[in-house]
Amino acid sequence: MNIYALQDKDVVYYYYGNVELPDYGSEDAIAAVKITVNTALSDWDHELVGLPEPSEGWGLKLLGDVGDVITQAEFEEAVACHEVTYTDGDDTWTGIPLWYLAGAVDDVETSSHWTFNDTLAATNYRVKVIAADGYNYTFDSGKIAQDKGYIVANSLNGEPLDYLCLLKLVGSAVFGGNKIGNITEIDLVELITPPPATGSYNLNLIGKITDVLSQAEYETAADHGVNWTDPDTSDVWEGVPLWFFCGWVDDRIPHGPDGFNDNQAAMGYKIIVKAGDGYAKEFASADVARNGGFIVADTLNDEPLSQDGSHPPWPLRLVGSEVSGGSRVGNIVEIELTEFGVSTEVPSLHIIKYDMDGTTILNDKYWHYYWNDGVQYPSCAGLSAKYVDTIEIYSAHATGWNLTLEGAYNDTLAAAGYNITIIASDGYSVTIDSGDTIRNSNYIVANTLNGTHIPEDDSSWPLKLVGANVSDSLLVKGVATIKLDFLPAIKLGQK
Repeated sequence: MNIYALQDKDVVYYYYGNVELPDYGSEDAIAAVKITVNTALSDWDHELVGLPEPSEGWGLKLLGDVGDVITQAEFEEAVACHEVTYTDGDDTWTGIPLWYLAGAVDDVETSSHWTFNDTLAATNYRVKVIAADGYNYTFDSGKIAQDKGYIVANSLNGEPLDYLCLLKLVGSAVFGGNKIGNITEIDLVELITPPPATGSYNLNLIGKITDVLSQAEYETAADHGVNWTDPDTSDVWEGVPLWFFCGWVDDRIPHGPDGFNDNQAAMGYKIIVKAGDGYAKEFASADVARNGGFIVADTLNDEPLSQDGSHPPWPLRLVGSEVSGGSRVGNIVEIELTEFGVSTEVPSLHIIKYDMDGTTILNDKYWHYYWNDGVQYPSCAGLSAKYVDTIEIYSAHATGWNLTLEGAYNDTLAAAGYNITIIASDGYSVTIDSGDTIRNSNYIVANTLNGTHIPEDDSSWPLKLVGANVSDSLLVKGVATIKLDFLPAIKLGQK
């Protein structure tokens, strides 16, 4: 505008983008400002046009020992549980501590809750907070550790931040250029696996989280190693089951007793094993789950894999009794899990809380709850939690059944003797003397076997008479009725 004098009603556009002149054009703009000159008012009429529409949700990328992307919903859920605030004059910012987010990726979790590793923080690794335009600032982990003076805020005065600046670093320890806005990524620099040295390798794992395993980390995983002898060649391959690496990234719990998510494997996902030249083969989670027939091998006959030839198998090759032909991918550099299935059944959860007398069911107004993803769940908070008596979880609605009882229990009458007749649904029955059953746990009407409800397609469903005193001749499957007959009792063996 230092070349052309503006006239009344002239329209001026400013275009903003990431492409440098002279190659920049309006089609490259990510935003534009339209200004209309109005000399009569000695002012400009202006409006913003071409701005990107706010997305339905955003993500915050975290990189450290593992990698993760925290969704907007997950961030807001974390704020609900770990909220901190910072007041700056008349403004109040709300968010979560920077150290809490670092804890999501500073080490390998063995539970579903993020934990901050204070020992690692004491080594003063760098925490780089990065904005969408690349601007960043680095903090020492030792300074931010457990310090609420560094807050990643998502709201100001009770309102979400503008969608062009979704997250901002604020707090009593943040000032000047440290107050980074529109945060999109946080890196724990020294905890990120570096590129491999010459003669070594990394294995990339991609799923619900990501990780880059160095050769040393792979060899540590070899503690879970298996071997397989090829029946055609007698060659002995050694390595780690493919399912182990799937478990590393199939959820946010890479290792520990819950490292492999059996439920997710059953719901399904695709496993893509990729070579360095781009060659890849796909497998189904249901086939690979806890199956030692898929092995990511690093040795053949006790020697590292060969690096010779146009397509050497080094460093890793997929072998095993379940793998043949072109599925034996060599030169493996990446294992990716994708197309995760979701459950089509909503489990039913039945919780019964009893009062101190062990009989009265506690009114639910004394219960405590918490919210997660729009669902209200009973909480362990509050004194009433200690009176939880039974929790039953069903993968589907259980078919109802009834047990018919005829008579009433009385110790005196039982000692005098009467007949207890147990009748199956098909009419089969046995009779037992009441005197043999008084306060006796050796006669059991069972509804579970090895901790699992008797299946509906089992002849014993829904109840079966078993126990130490129940001989084969007394076994009753499919118990439907228990009848007390106060005629003189029939003794076992009596005719």
